[in-house]
Amino acid sequence: MKEGMLLIEFDKHSIAFVQTGDMDETMLDEIKEIMSDDGFILKKTINAKRDIDSFKEVLFKLFMEDYDVIFTFGGIGMDHDDIVPEATGDLIDKRLPGLEGAIMYSLMEKGAYSILNRGKCGLFRQTLVINLPSKKHIIIEVLNTISPMLKQGIHKIRKNRK
Repeated sequence: MKEGMLLIEFDKHSIAFVQTGDMDETMLDEIKEIMSDDGFILKKTINAKRDIDSFKEVLFKLFMEDYDVIFTFGGIGMDHDDIVPEATGDLIDKRLPGLEGAIMYSLMEKGAYSILNRGKCGLFRQTLVINLPSKKHIIIEVLNTISPMLKQGIHKIRKNRK
């Protein structure tokens, strides 16, 4: 069973990365570098199973810990164990189709397989969750594209919590 989770803190905003596939050291280092350029600091790694109940449990626990943003990597394709969009959809209160569209457009510009992307973006209470593919070049492209929007979104979420 594929496992792994990365928890990352952004400035004073908490962000979690949930990874459903194997992330090698080189890929982890590259993501760390991109994240550090944007003020993210890798805090720890936690395992998460790739079945719908276990994945929902991981997401729900993170939601209860009041993370501002949770990214998920992998599990959004068409294989039998690609359950991330279903798990996410079962838990979120509101979908964010504009953010989903921005991610898909970004992927289409690069010729990625965005038409097969089933990822969801949405809110659970005041936590934003974003499903992304697991391929390194796609993760990097999407993070570079949506980072400015996320900073504004995190600010708005924080403001609404008060």
